[in-house]
Amino acid sequence: MTAKLDVSIDDRVNNNVSDRVNDMVNNNVNDRVNNKVSDTQRYIVLMMRENPKITAKEMALRLKITERNVRNNIRRLKESGIVGRVGER
Repeated sequence: MTAKLDVSIDDRVNNNVSDRVNDMVNNNVNDRVNNKVSDTQRYIVLMMRENPKITAKEMALRLKITERNVRNNIRRLKESGIVGRVGER
């Protein structure tokens, strides 16, 4: 019984720490996004958060801009350190 109790406490502590770290990271990202980007870039970031596999073409259609414009905005977001590639292409 004691071992199970210890594991439960460890899980709660780990979850609490994870939640705090996630909140800090999200707040940092939100601050950077809100202070340094255009409305178009803000929408691109939101779409990427909603669907990390979204394509530039899909974003262009939703935003009613060219795919090239989307790619240029993503490049600027990368250069600013706001977004970056994770995983394979």
